[in-house]
Formats: sequence, structure tokens, C-alpha cells
Amino acid sequence: MEEHLEHLVSLAKQGRQDAFSELVRHLQQKVFRYCYPMLGNRQDAEDTVQETFVRAYEQLHRYEETGAFVGWLLTIAHRMCLNKMKKRGRLLALFRRMAHETAVQGSGVKTDESDAEVMALLEPLPPDARGLVILKVIHGMSYEEMSVIFKAKPASLRKQFERARKKLQTTERVQVQDNLKGGVQIDH
Repeated sequence: MEEHLEHLVSLAKQGRQDAFSELVRHLQQKVFRYCYPMLGNRQDAEDTVQETFVRAYEQLHRYEETGAFVGWLLTIAHRMCLNKMKKRGRLLALFRRMAHETAVQGSGVKTDESDAEVMALLEPLPPDARGLVILKVIHGMSYEEMSVIFKAKPASLRKQFERARKKLQTTERVQVQDNLKGGVQIDH
């Protein structure tokens, strides 16, 4: 698969728009699966995926075929997500919206419960840590692959991932304790 993608990249760099269209078809879901948990909003994620591919097309001449194209593309997606979050007024608004979507769920409006749980779980993390967790857990990337995207050493990313994991575990324990202190009723 990787060889096929590199062949398509080579053709796209030669000006073959059909080859770039094929790259988009092969990789848009992967980019979306990165952007959606980062942004927490399907529409923003879809827009960012489109913007990522536009930027990749415009900058294709800069791609050096020494690294993986997917890593290069996800680097662009990562930066686009960070820019979108900054423009949007930071993360707090995002998670308030996600909490609202979760509350609306009981009213018959369709939302994806597991997506809302992931968003709520990732809430306490800063954007870079969130991106690291998404790439490691959801995409199964190695620290070496992620080092291309984050421009950091694999050992440093491993430490950052462990800190993020510990923060998530601590946050989850605090939320359970808060629920117990608040007298949450369990219906039988």
C-alpha cells in the first residue's frame, strides 16, 4: 500500500491531478480520523480535511520522498487543527459544545456516543498531547512515525504520552469521585 501511495505522489508531483485525486480517496478517512478527535466537531473536521488536502496540493513540490507521505500529510493536518482551534476561541468552547451534544443525545437528536466519550476523555489535554494520544491510540502509530509529525525525538514523545496517560487516569478518578460526592442516583 505504501509503495502505491508513493507512486501516486510521484505522479501527482508531475502534475497528474488524477493521481492526487486518488491520494485523496485513499487518505481522506485517515486524515478525518485524526482531525475529528482533535477538533471535536464533524463539520470543522471535514473542513480541515479539505483544507489539509488543498495545502498538501499547493505544497506538494516541497514533499521530500525520504519520509512517509502519510506522516507529511498528518503534519499538515495537525497544524491546520491547531490553527482552527486558535481561531475558534480555544478549547473551552469546543468542550462545552461537546457536553451540550452529549446532553442532547437523550432528547432523540442523533450523536455518536463513543465520539462524545472520546472528546470528553481528551478534554483535559493540551492540543499537542491530544494529537499524540490520537495518533498513538486511534491510529496505532509508532513514536518514530510520530516524531516526523511533531518534529520531536521518539523518546521525548514516549515521555509526553506517559504524562498524558497519567493525566487522563487522574482526571477519570476525579470525575468518578465527583459523581459519587454529588449523590448520583443509579436507577435499577
